[in-house]
Amino acid sequence: MGKKGGKKKQAEPEVEIDPDLKELTIPNVRDRIDALQYRLSKAAKDRNYMQLEKDMVNRFYEITKSEVKQIDAELLNMDRKMEILERDFRVHIKVHEQKVQNLEYEHKEAKHQVHDTGENDVQKERDMHSEQLLKMNKEKLDLKREIRETQLENEGQVKMLIQGFAKRLQNLRDTFDQNHQQLQAQYEEQVEQLKVDLELRRKVEIHEIEERKNQHINELFSNHQEAFDEIKAYYNDITHDNLQLIKSLKDEIYEMKEKEKTNKKKMDLLRQENRDLTKPLEDKLADQRDLEEELKTYTKDKMALKNLKAHYKRLEEQISEAKQEYRACEDKYRKMEKERDDLYKRFRKAVQEIQRKAELGKNVVLEKKLEALSAQFEEKQAQLSEVLSNARLDPTIVANVTKKLEQVLGAKNRQIKDLQYQVHQATKQYNDTIRVYESKLQALGVEQEEIGFEAIQTATSLTPARLVTKAGVGGPAALWRVLRLPEPGALEVLGDFTFYSFMEPSYAAQLMVSYTEVDPSSTRLADGQVVPTSGGRFQDAGQVYFNHDTVLDVNRSFSFKLADVYCVAPIRNKNCGEPCGEDFWAVGKNCCSENGTHFECGDVGSKHAKSGLRLMDNTDVPFYRLAVVQAAGKHKMVSQHPIFFHWLEDPVAELHGWQRKGFRRFAIAMAAAFAISAAALAAALHTMHIAL
Repeated sequence: MGKKGGKKKQAEPEVEIDPDLKELTIPNVRDRIDALQYRLSKAAKDRNYMQLEKDMVNRFYEITKSEVKQIDAELLNMDRKMEILERDFRVHIKVHEQKVQNLEYEHKEAKHQVHDTGENDVQKERDMHSEQLLKMNKEKLDLKREIRETQLENEGQVKMLIQGFAKRLQNLRDTFDQNHQQLQAQYEEQVEQLKVDLELRRKVEIHEIEERKNQHINELFSNHQEAFDEIKAYYNDITHDNLQLIKSLKDEIYEMKEKEKTNKKKMDLLRQENRDLTKPLEDKLADQRDLEEELKTYTKDKMALKNLKAHYKRLEEQISEAKQEYRACEDKYRKMEKERDDLYKRFRKAVQEIQRKAELGKNVVLEKKLEALSAQFEEKQAQLSEVLSNARLDPTIVANVTKKLEQVLGAKNRQIKDLQYQVHQATKQYNDTIRVYESKLQALGVEQEEIGFEAIQTATSLTPARLVTKAGVGGPAALWRVLRLPEPGALEVLGDFTFYSFMEPSYAAQLMVSYTEVDPSSTRLADGQVVPTSGGRFQDAGQVYFNHDTVLDVNRSFSFKLADVYCVAPIRNKNCGEPCGEDFWAVGKNCCSENGTHFECGDVGSKHAKSGLRLMDNTDVPFYRLAVVQAAGKHKMVSQHPIFFHWLEDPVAELHGWQRKGFRRFAIAMAAAFAISAAALAAALHTMHIAL
């Protein structure tokens, strides 16, 4: 008989358990399981995150690929349309050539027919002409004979007609003379009447023009009344303060005089008492010495009081000047703060757009770094497990040591990553800044060999850096807020000062209009009328090149002092008659005396200086306007729309000089910033290395 059970089932292989796990207690095993589950869930989350990023990249890739296909299809359709148009054009050309050939053949045939017909007609005309010539010769002889006969008859008639015509001519002359005298008298009356009418019309038109002129003058007065009232109020305040000061000084003088009178009375009484006293001579002398000592003390106290009052007056003047400077600085600060906020909004939008575009490339790099770090982590974990198994330590101690070691390594790894990121970021920002700096200097004519800076070798891309500035502004000012370093506030202030002092005025002047051959005093209109040149026509002027007769009238210069001395001098045509405009002014700060003489601003000493560069610093414009008002009052000038310029020989060279100064300061600040950043990063890396 065969076996009943058949073949036995094959035994299942035993699961190999790590010896370290066998030695662990149940709580330790549970802790180990929880830690592994936490790591598993974290790895799953990271994988899901990476998968989402990968799907997003693939979706963007598919969308871009479909757009490329659509564009290729549109290009193919355009090529087909071009081929169809080219084929139709060739057909039209062939039809046109055939029409031209037909027209040429028809023209040739018509030309032959016309030539044959013309020959026949010419021959017929010749025959007819010869016959007519014979007939006309015969008729000519007959006519000559008749003419001789009629000539004799007409001579008598002509004599009779000449006599009759002479009589009629005399009668006509008499009649003409009478009519001429009547017409002359009539037209003289009409001319006199026309003179009266035209004179009346001229007076009416002159009256209308005067009314329009008066209306325009009233409008100008009303438009400028507000500015006049402000200046009037300003000077009224100054006058009021001066009057108050004079009044207080008069009161003090009156008090001092009263005290002096009182003291004189006291002295008289004392002298009278001294004469009237009957005390011994020694007592009188002692009293006299005491009174003299009191008089000396009083004089000293009086001088001290006078000095204190003078010191108090100077302090009040300094306080008033400080208040005015504070108000001006506060207005300037509000304006600059508003411009900073606007520029920061624009720059923030640009940074967000660049971050969105750069995020796609960043995900691929992070995924590769994650794979490399995972491999390193597994290797270190295996090494740690081998060390702990060979040491045969208590599992709880092993778990605690493992946990602490993981925390320390995690913190150090994060610190290393942050420092490496900062190094790459600083290197990237330095290279980007070097490229922008080189392009700007080459555009200004500076050769690359003269720059003296070289880019650092790095693995970063050539796309713009994300964090060139944290609190910077957009546009050209973003280049001047340099790196985010240990002292970002000082560097930002230095960058803003460099940009707003040198770069922004040059950019603004280049964006404004450049005028040439400008007469600063008078302008000839289209109807030939000469009027004063108005500054209102040149409010958008950045660079103005005046004509050859333009001079800087330093003899009529003036100044306005408020801490600094604001100097002005009119720009005018030396050959100008009347009327002359006074709206163009050369200005400068602290380049003339306090009374306005010795004007030495700009290229005033150059004979070739015939141009002006617009003043771009609006903070000084009110003080220059006050100087113009004072100059107009002293020299009896009228300046309705004053425009302020730097008097220069070559404005373009001056603009390039501003830009070169700005780039030099930018290069110095950039080198200092990078040196500080590199030193800080090197110190941090050295400290981390010592800690490890």
